[in-house]
Parts: sequence; structure tokens; C-alpha cells
Amino acid sequence: MPPMSLPSNSSCESLIVDTLRDSLLPGASLLLVGDCSLAPQLRAAGYQVSYFAASDGDVRPTASNEQRSEFFALKNGNAIFDAIVFNNTWSFLSPVDVFDQAPELISATGNIFLADRFCLERGAEHTSCLPLLEYVDRLAVRAGFSFQVLETLAESSSLHEAELLLFCSRKSDPRWRLGWIHPARSVEMRSLFLEVFGHEMTEAYWQWKYGAGRGCGIGIWRADNGKLIAHYGGTTRPAFCFGRQIMAFQACDLMVSGSDRGSFSRQGPVFLAAASFLENQLGFGAPHLLGIGFPNERAYRLPERLGLYTGCLGRIQEVTWSAHPMGWRSMLWDCQEVLPGNISMKPMLDSCWQDMLTGMDERVIGVRDADYLMLRYFQHPDKKYRVLLVRHRLNRARRGVIVLRALDQDRFELLDIIAALSNIPALTGHAQSFAHAAGAKNISAWLVENILPCFSNYDHIQDLGVLVPGNQWTKGPLNDSVQGRWWLTGGDTDFR
Repeated sequence: MPPMSLPSNSSCESLIVDTLRDSLLPGASLLLVGDCSLAPQLRAAGYQVSYFAASDGDVRPTASNEQRSEFFALKNGNAIFDAIVFNNTWSFLSPVDVFDQAPELISATGNIFLADRFCLERGAEHTSCLPLLEYVDRLAVRAGFSFQVLETLAESSSLHEAELLLFCSRKSDPRWRLGWIHPARSVEMRSLFLEVFGHEMTEAYWQWKYGAGRGCGIGIWRADNGKLIAHYGGTTRPAFCFGRQIMAFQACDLMVSGSDRGSFSRQGPVFLAAASFLENQLGFGAPHLLGIGFPNERAYRLPERLGLYTGCLGRIQEVTWSAHPMGWRSMLWDCQEVLPGNISMKPMLDSCWQDMLTGMDERVIGVRDADYLMLRYFQHPDKKYRVLLVRHRLNRARRGVIVLRALDQDRFELLDIIAALSNIPALTGHAQSFAHAAGAKNISAWLVENILPCFSNYDHIQDLGVLVPGNQWTKGPLNDSVQGRWWLTGGDTDFR
């Protein structure tokens, strides 16, 4: 990244100290986080300075909430400061963490100063990964702070970035508090899940879904009693968009406690959770370029009314085939079950994925390689799947991969097919034959409507009233550019 046109380091530090003098009386207690070269000048100006030296090596982004900055551990002590000064460390921290945790380290009239580089505008041509100033402002206000740019320390117009000194002054005690659902908070999230949906999310399922950076969620707590009352989460998914590899996420677990469901406004917990999540996770310069979800029409309407979602990228259909044998043709093909831990099968599974990817230059599709199959289907803590590799009995030529699960004695679900598109009709035949041999009468699949022409000979189709919503809230690729282009099956959900 080209350097900014910066004044000398000593000039920047002097400017920061002079600006702080205008806001803080001598004798104020400061916590300096990050580059601590400012400490001698701040002490010389009459301030009591504690500091936490932070660098890219020991303070990490916390979108996945697996690593958290050690300076937040100070809140467990008795240290209460008049102000916290973040100096050249903001890009290593999560803005959500800062406005969730830092207020507990300052007094009721305490302030936060931020001296760092920020993104001023994001777009397709300038996708800076630095925190976007507009979204930092929104988070500050949601946490009860006013927000002001005190000084522009340096600018880079070509990069749409600037080094700024920001001032956040505590003005109110908000009704809601928001923060990441890191592992220590998973119990609260799972309790809310049980209350809202009426069935348990196990710790193993939470770890499979959100642990080790696979996903993240934002929670909303009531400030008066500390109860978690809303949640919006997403799971990370490597994907290909028109042949280019990107990161996407699937929105999931949007929920709000029954006692607070009346707060369906832009000041309410549902909006705060969803908007804060999208601002930190989705769009140009964010960890994920695109997002998808599978809400039913009723669940879609609230985010649409709040301006978070717009339009429909696709509708999910359920198609059904009768289960029957393939006849003599099945003798030519070997339908081999892939077992967990069978590492020797990975190259063949990856080859099937490459066969499929070759036909996806005009589509958007989540990665379906061997590592994904192992995680999605073999490591699922609650459900059992059958992963079948179809190859010719004589020359061992691959036809593709089928993923099935038994719904009951009479019915199987086809979760996914990984193969060249021309092989999909034949592979549905193998799925029907396998289901028939297992005693099932029919087989069904969830498919987004725009990929139905790739499948054939189904007996019944039903619109499920499940939508794939478009993003309205953050700047990213236009919804029109990806509408009708996603390749989505039941396996792309987290709940099938």
C-alpha cells in the first residue's frame, strides 16, 4: 500500500498532545493503548499515564472472536481512567470490541481518543480494509458517545484514506449494549436460541458453526439487567464470483427475545444487531464481499422494512423425485461411500469440485472442495450424511459426488451434487437408485430456482416461501449483478 503524505512522527505526536491539552485538564489519568512513544510527552504535559504496548503481533482483529486484546483484561481490576488514547493500533482491533469494552474502563464523563488511519469511502475501485469512518461514527453513537474529528494528521486522496485524531465523548447511557459473541458468551447465545426457537443448540453445534473463525455473531444486551436479548450471526464461506475467489457469508440465527420483540425500529435491538454486523462484515473492503441467507417471507419482512435487505436474489424450491433403480446402467458405475477420515479420497473429491467450478464462470458458488465436504458433512455434530463418489467400474472415470441424508424411512434428501454440470441429471439418477435400495419411496432437494434447468425429470416442485435477500445496508456489488446467479442447494444452509 503506498504511504500517505505524513508529517514527521514527532510533529504528529506533538499535534496529538497539543490537541489533548485542549480537552483534558492536567492530572487526568490516561490509558495509552498501542504506540506508547507518546507516553513521555503526555507525562510531561501533567497527565497520569498507564499504557498497554500493542502491535500487530499481539492485538489482533476479533471478527472471529477467537483472539481478544489483553488490555481489555484491565477492566477486571479497579482501574478507571479519565480517557483512553488509542494510538496507531485501531487497525488491529475490532471497533465493536472497543465500544463494547472500553467504556467500562473510563469514568462516567470519560472520553476516548483515536489516532490512526481510517477509510473515508469504500467502493469497487477503492476497497480499503481500514475501518470506515462512517461506521465508526455509528458505533460510537450506539454506545452513547458523541463523535468528532479533531484533527486530520495526514491525507491520501488517491486511497480515500486519512490519518485522523478522533474524539468520542460519553453523552448518554444507552438502553442497549452491543458486542461480539465470543466463545465465553456462547452460553448466553445458546440460551437465547432455546428461548426463541424452542430447541437446544448444543455447545458442539455452536463450535462447529462459529468456532475457530468459521463464523461470528453480534449480540445485544439490555443495559439495565445485562441480559442478552438479540443476536445476528453469519458463517464464513469461501466462494467464487464469476470465476474470482472471494469470501462470502451466510446470515443466520437472527433472533430477539419475546419480551423485546416490540422494539422493531431503528432504535431497537434487531436493527442494532443486524446493522452493526453488516457494517463490520459485508461489502467492499469488509471481510466478506457478498452475503446470503435463507429467511422465510415472514422473517424477511422486518429487515426489509428497516432498510437492511432489498429485493430477492432467488427463491428456494423443493423438488421431488420418485426413488427407483437405474436398471442395467447402474452396473457400469460404482457408487462408493466416502467415509470420515478417508484422506486418500480427497484428491478425487477435489477433482470433482474442479469439474464443477469449470462451468461456473457466470455464477456465484460456495466452494465445495474436499476440505469443505469434510467440515460440512463429516464433522457435523448433530446430523448424519451419506457422501457418495460415483466412478466408472472399468476405467474409474469420475462422474461426481452426491450428498444425501435420510429424512425418515420413506424419504431421502439430496443435499448437494459436486460434478460437471453435464453430469448432474445422471447423478440424480444415482441418488434415486441409492434411495430406492435403502427402502425409500422418494427423494427431495432444496434448489434455488435459477439452477432448476440443470436438473431434470423431477416429479413435483413446490415454492417454499424461502427467499435469498439482497444487501441494502452496506456498499458492495449491486444486487442486480448477482440476482439469479447464485448456485444454492440445501447443503448451503446451516440447518439442513
